[in-house]
Amino acid sequence: MKLRFTKPRLENYWDNRSFGPFANNQVSQYFRDTVKLLNPILGEINLEIGTGFGRMIPVYERLGVGYIGIEIDKRAARYSKQHYDHDIIIGDMRCLPFRDRSFDSVLSVGAVEHVPETELSLYEHLRVSKDKGKCMVLILSLFSPFISFPMLRAMKRRYNGTDWQIHFGSRYTMKRIKQMLDRIHAQILFAQHIGISLPGRAELLLHPLDQWIGNAYVVQYQRKGS
Repeated sequence: MKLRFTKPRLENYWDNRSFGPFANNQVSQYFRDTVKLLNPILGEINLEIGTGFGRMIPVYERLGVGYIGIEIDKRAARYSKQHYDHDIIIGDMRCLPFRDRSFDSVLSVGAVEHVPETELSLYEHLRVSKDKGKCMVLILSLFSPFISFPMLRAMKRRYNGTDWQIHFGSRYTMKRIKQMLDRIHAQILFAQHIGISLPGRAELLLHPLDQWIGNAYVVQYQRKGS
């Protein structure tokens, strides 16, 4: 499959961007729960795709399970290597540098929608997972309210079509996600529309609306017949 843009272009894009306050290690309850749904256990080898600045690593450490991360942005990978005692590899989720059936679980949080080849990225998750291994992705929902904010609409004028997708990601319906997973011969184990990530009580107040205006889907899947 021909990639719409190359790994160096992705790397250069992020190398020339400032992550600002979103690069911190604050992890919402939703993200913590996402890892727990994978139910990683001692002795397993767990991969996170899109390690970033390591916001998920403390969750794995508290569970006391094995962790390997992969990140395309060299700055973020260096930061994670310096602050955590884990293997962090620089690489592209569309062509993971691992053998088939290498990991007991594979997780990515808000990553696969940032490239045009989302389906290929979902397949790569599956390829490197063991036969009974579990993959879990958090993907932005088509109904995410943040894309409608006037500020984002104004910012979109600064980007061409592809760079907009790299930076902000595409939005997906559950129907489209199911279609992509069906084409790569995956079966869904769990799927949930999850909430709007806001500070403090605001998130709790809006929680009942998640099923209609949730920010993302959490989907767990594995090979069909596993």
